[in-house]
Amino acid sequence: MIFYDGRCGLCHSTVRFAIRHDPEGHRFLFAPLQGETCRLERPSEASKTLAHSVVVIRADGATLERSDAALFLLEEIGGSWRWLGRALALIPRSLRNLVYRGVVKTRRLLFRTPKELCPVVPPSIRSRFLP
Repeated sequence: MIFYDGRCGLCHSTVRFAIRHDPEGHRFLFAPLQGETCRLERPSEASKTLAHSVVVIRADGATLERSDAALFLLEEIGGSWRWLGRALALIPRSLRNLVYRGVVKTRRLLFRTPKELCPVVPPSIRSRFLP
């Protein structure tokens, strides 16, 4: 499950990237952090501490945030992206997250804010998006 900031253009780009690299459509489900699914899946106190970007809930229930979530996505997508993720994983988490936080702070300046919380999704992948 990938939760993303529905008000963030970079997060929407990340979702599109994940969809494009998952043609079979079985690796990921998506839901906005501001949506009902996030409220139901994550208790209100836990939701308050989630990063406002991309958050991954793995099949085993573990929550990955910030650079750990990004590296997990690269690993799951596979191919050359897996190798990139493994190379980036060699960088200490504190440094990765420092860079990640810098990107998060500037993302609204660099990426257009989507007009809607949930973009219009083609019928072929609609079942992968939860409210």
